[in-house]
Amino acid sequence: MGKTLLIQSQLLCFSIIIFFVVACQDKNEIPQSVVGKVKSVTTISDGVGWSYFYEYDKTGRLIKIANMAENPDSYETFSINGNKLVVSNYSNNMLYSTDSSFLNTRGYVDSTRTISSNKYLRIERFSFKYDSNGFLTDMIEDWGGSSDTSTYYHDVFEIKGENVVKLYHPSGFIIKYEYFDNYLNNGIYQIQTREMGGILLFPGYCGRYSHNLLKYKIFINTLSADTLKYDYVFSHGRVQKEIIKQGSSTYQESEFTYY
Repeated sequence: MGKTLLIQSQLLCFSIIIFFVVACQDKNEIPQSVVGKVKSVTTISDGVGWSYFYEYDKTGRLIKIANMAENPDSYETFSINGNKLVVSNYSNNMLYSTDSSFLNTRGYVDSTRTISSNKYLRIERFSFKYDSNGFLTDMIEDWGGSSDTSTYYHDVFEIKGENVVKLYHPSGFIIKYEYFDNYLNNGIYQIQTREMGGILLFPGYCGRYSHNLLKYKIFINTLSADTLKYDYVFSHGRVQKEIIKQGSSTYQESEFTYY
């Protein structure tokens, strides 16, 4: 009898230990949809450095960008309410939100309207067009003051295969993109905004990203025709460092960590 009680007590203790171990594992476990996504990027350019941290929901969708190294109270959040993307920018305890950003059936932004309520009232309206494969092909911007009088911009992206190869800006300049054949994009583009429009082109919500890693970015019809060359350092099959050179000089370096 005593031996039976001892065995039962040991089994009970063992079960409790297993329960707590599993509970702790579940609490800290990273969802499979998030594994391999970028966790942080630390960039140095012209001797100045900054870091961004990225958070995702259980489906792997980006929900937060934080610039913790510069200002712990400065971050941006993304949430979806029905077919509407809600973006909130928290900076120095001040809140800025998109007035409206509507999603299509693929979950990409079709149109957005943002009001910056500072002393220079600015209204920005964007609409986006995508091809049948989900790549962004057109970005149309109207912006102005408190009235409906707007300045119109229309950027066009050229797609070849599964890569964005050119951006045509309405002012006449062109950005040409060339890629490595054997280096595939492992997710580092998913946390970067597009060339034009700044943060309004929400990363992960404005179409597919190029399939290959960028090798050259060539600026055409600009005041100074520049070419930026991209090199990469890999670790465990992922990009650990991105090095951007302009001529023989290093223009910018970024280091990545992953979930």
